[in-house]
Amino acid sequence: MARKVYTYTELNNLGKCSFWSEIKNIPQIVASNDMRWALKNDRPGHEDEWDGLFDYALDFHAISMNELQGAIEGGWAEDANKFAIFSLISKMIRDLIDDSDDIYEQKWLLGCIKNVGGIFNSISRLEAAGVKTNELYTFGDQNVELLIEIWKKLLDSSIYDENVFGLPQLRERLESIEKPELMQELLNNVYGFSPQRKISKLVIHGLFYLTPFQERFLHAMEKTGIELIFLFPYDSRYPFAYEIWKKTYGEDKKYVSMDKWVSAVTNKEDPCGDIFEGRKPKVNREGRVTIREYGSLIDFSNGIAWSADHGEGVYSAGSNEANEIVKAFYPRLYGERKLMAFPIGKFIWNINDMWDENENAICLSEYSLLECFSSGWLTHGEYSGKDYVNDLTKIMPFFRDCNRISDWETRLEELEDIEKNCFWNTSKGSDKDSYRWQQMMGNPLADFSQFSVPVERVKGVIVLIKHLLFIARELFVDNSEINISEHIRRLNKILDGCVVTDDVSELEREIARKILYKLNTENNTRIKCFPADAARALELYLEGTYDEGEIKGRNWAVMPMYHVDAAHITKKKNGIHICLCDNDSMPGGKGAYPWPLNENILKNSYEKKKNELLKCWLYTAENTSLANRYFMYSALKHRNISISWVSEIRGKKRAESPYIGLIRSSIDVKYFGPRKKGVKWGQVENAEVVDAKITEHCSDDLNAEIPKEAKMDYGVCPLRYLYGYIVDDAPSFQDEFMQSFSITSLIVAISNAMKDKNVKIEEVYQNVMDLFPAIKKSAKRQIYDYLTGDRKDYTEEDEAIIGRDLCGGLYYTEQRLRTHFPDYSGRKEALKAYAKLDSEEGKKSMKFTKPGFAYTPEGKVKKSHPCAFCPNVDNCKYSVFPRDREKVYG
Repeated sequence: MARKVYTYTELNNLGKCSFWSEIKNIPQIVASNDMRWALKNDRPGHEDEWDGLFDYALDFHAISMNELQGAIEGGWAEDANKFAIFSLISKMIRDLIDDSDDIYEQKWLLGCIKNVGGIFNSISRLEAAGVKTNELYTFGDQNVELLIEIWKKLLDSSIYDENVFGLPQLRERLESIEKPELMQELLNNVYGFSPQRKISKLVIHGLFYLTPFQERFLHAMEKTGIELIFLFPYDSRYPFAYEIWKKTYGEDKKYVSMDKWVSAVTNKEDPCGDIFEGRKPKVNREGRVTIREYGSLIDFSNGIAWSADHGEGVYSAGSNEANEIVKAFYPRLYGERKLMAFPIGKFIWNINDMWDENENAICLSEYSLLECFSSGWLTHGEYSGKDYVNDLTKIMPFFRDCNRISDWETRLEELEDIEKNCFWNTSKGSDKDSYRWQQMMGNPLADFSQFSVPVERVKGVIVLIKHLLFIARELFVDNSEINISEHIRRLNKILDGCVVTDDVSELEREIARKILYKLNTENNTRIKCFPADAARALELYLEGTYDEGEIKGRNWAVMPMYHVDAAHITKKKNGIHICLCDNDSMPGGKGAYPWPLNENILKNSYEKKKNELLKCWLYTAENTSLANRYFMYSALKHRNISISWVSEIRGKKRAESPYIGLIRSSIDVKYFGPRKKGVKWGQVENAEVVDAKITEHCSDDLNAEIPKEAKMDYGVCPLRYLYGYIVDDAPSFQDEFMQSFSITSLIVAISNAMKDKNVKIEEVYQNVMDLFPAIKKSAKRQIYDYLTGDRKDYTEEDEAIIGRDLCGGLYYTEQRLRTHFPDYSGRKEALKAYAKLDSEEGKKSMKFTKPGFAYTPEGKVKKSHPCAFCPNVDNCKYSVFPRDREKVYG
């Protein structure tokens, strides 16, 4: 028998429809929780926000399709269960790697481990669609063949603990709902009815298309004798706006023909419908339409936060992307913050991420190391990582090529040896300023960032890195098989060893414990996997990969577009905001399929077995844009609506949606462009006049004790002096190219200083290279060629730097200037600038807001200008990298 269809034109008028008395007492299954609460607001703690249409109708009952799906799937979708299944899938792939002798196959499988989430989602949806492992068309695609192999293994009930909700149980649950007694039991439970009640009819309300799971469940209800009535909005005057409904509930899909639909009609003009039909509205639209273009992600996030704080409903066709952006700026909008929003979450993530599948070993990247230090959770004894972040950043060039834990351990020993045997006290006396300059002038390696850190600070960094490596070894002991619960126990032990006392950190610790406890259930006591597999599963949890679909009671700043249908009631007072309304998201293209599935595989699998549920899956993916069109139309019918988009996201330009152009051309709107930074006249007029801390500076302000290189820095560029001696204790090179260039000058300087000792430059070269183990072989070869070639720059003494400078009772050779200004031409220019400091020209005031090349007579950078080899290239906004010289030199 064909399925009955009832339609209404306005949700607000549903109770006034002539057919309402016929269906009002029939329980409903609705598209979303928002729709459920719009019909009857029984949401705990939110009853006063709005009045549901049928709040006082005692016989009215509704549940969302999401609640129903959760009841059927049982424990399969719970976080702890997914954690266990993800770990199992990862272990299965790792076993295949161990069994393979083909290096290319091993590398391919290693890549597949990163797609465990896609494999899980594909299997879940295929099971919901009733597809069997032998019914999936593979096209010879090895990724799909891997999916089928894992799918078959997951169907083996012997791999699960008795408390784990495995794939065989999910299949059994999905098949059992076709039994009348079990179907009645399920429905009575979700509606809260007595077990004796028999449900004979159900209203399916507002499903704009049917997923494989939904269609399978509806078909099962019909098989058990339950009559289904389909209810949704429709107005035949506007077929373009309502096309998704006509297509979903067409006669070719088991529904009665349109002429037999029981439809409410209205003569009330709908200007929004006219707009979408391309007609000029016959009446003016009531209310306000605001269109806003955001120029940056921070402006966008501020706009969403404002909407949320003022009670507006925020919706988007790209809700996942929108929430990821907003969450980074306003985690408070998401209720209980995810663990990754706290420093402790990033700490757990990064120590979990230290197992590298490609290397099959514990590895540590510079990024992970910095994240662990900055989190504040890497502590050992009196040392805390967050106190050593700046020191670590300076030291990192020494570890530039380290990857495996053994590399780090060897390099740490080398650093300790250098710090112990290659540095000596170069200061004399107790004067603080003199001590500072003596440390800089007397240390031949001070111009290299890794050797510019005080010895006692280096010790702290070494202790903390060693402790982090110890933690990694504890977590991945031999990477042998363990219970999942053992991995969680190890993490808890690591957190216990982190001595962090402030209240905020203790709150973080408690949140982390709750999450780890949630995952460490009895379900996981028997499931065995490698620590790396458990780590990957935990990362998926921390990323939020488990959070798919609509989850009851969870706060989202931006909701999916299909929730907007209920906004006419739930957000009637406050208005709505449609965001990320750009050409990529609205109307959008085809829906995506989870890895490794695609449209061709599903189409051919459908042709193979004519599984109508697969056809539903293809239909939902193909018609996303039609659904978004209707929801945009529905949103425009709201009295007060804001529509926005971001013109540039992560460097990619985005254009406004064509729907925005359609609306702007049809009705009056308020348009706000990207916010421009500016100062209002009132702020200037009322500003308090004060003396600036630093207005001008000239050579007369330089202290006599300041060493020659500092004055040379000031002479060529006051910003170079500012960054090097005011912001920091002394400048140093950190860039890899800069260091390689400066090493050459260091070797020449040492060789020149030891000429009377008959030390050959090759010997100096070898000793210096031992201090820089991370330097590349190609760079070493280039340095050697420079030194042994016939180059005037390095073989003739520069008469300007053969003297000595006195500081605090000690003399220091001027050969040190070679390392400080490694480029020969730049050094000559710096000496010229230094010589001018006592002249009238040099005494002219220089502002700290202009780069050095602003003072060159020709007004542009010369090839010899010291800006090209400045240690502040990473910080100064006027910096000139050597590789960029061709763009700026005249």
